[in-house]
Amino acid sequence: MLSQIRLGNSIASNDLKREKGSLGNIKGFSLKDFFLMEREYEHSSFKHPYFANTQEKLANICCNILANGNFDIHDDTDYLIN
Repeated sequence: MLSQIRLGNSIASNDLKREKGSLGNIKGFSLKDFFLMEREYEHSSFKHPYFANTQEKLANICCNILANGNFDIHDDTDYLIN
């Protein structure tokens, strides 16, 4: 695991990104997760809002991570508007 994020809520026990711990509210980031975020930021591979390589695209990716506990390639919500 390269990094971790601690969430205020519980994570389902069957979530593959969940890290074992006493609180059950930690998700880990793997190298693959960072690669997917980079692909979205640089190439808009998953067709999320905003143009590639912009501050808006990066901000939306960061909000996606905060909302989902990790980068969700299927969540194409425009977090800067919503």
